[in-house]
Amino acid sequence: MLSRCFEGGPPARVTVVAHPNAGKNGRILVAGLAAIAWGKGPVMVLQPYRTQIAESFDTWASAVAGRTIATEDGARGITVAGSSAHLTDADASITRGQRDLVAIIPEKLAVLSRHTPLLEFCNFIICDELAT
Repeated sequence: MLSRCFEGGPPARVTVVAHPNAGKNGRILVAGLAAIAWGKGPVMVLQPYRTQIAESFDTWASAVAGRTIATEDGARGITVAGSSAHLTDADASITRGQRDLVAIIPEKLAVLSRHTPLLEFCNFIICDELAT
């Protein structure tokens, strides 16, 4: 079903709705990689809990480790990052737009956006469970 969303190029919006533990993390990864391949990255994934950030980062990092993605500029590696109050190692590279796929809590996005126009170079934002 998700693959049909991407027929003919990048969609204007993608909404993934599913119950907890229904595999949304994998679907978010697929949507994010598609956006990166179409030059719509970096991709920000807003998640409400710090534990989700760490889990997403671990899942995505292992899924893309050693793999490349074909872009308009040629094949290249994929960089992922997680950012919360406790995950700060990648913050500088995130603010420079040097990470392709970023899992971040909304509060941290607000903090990082105070001095850097993060949302100006981020064309694809995914919100995961923010209504919970």
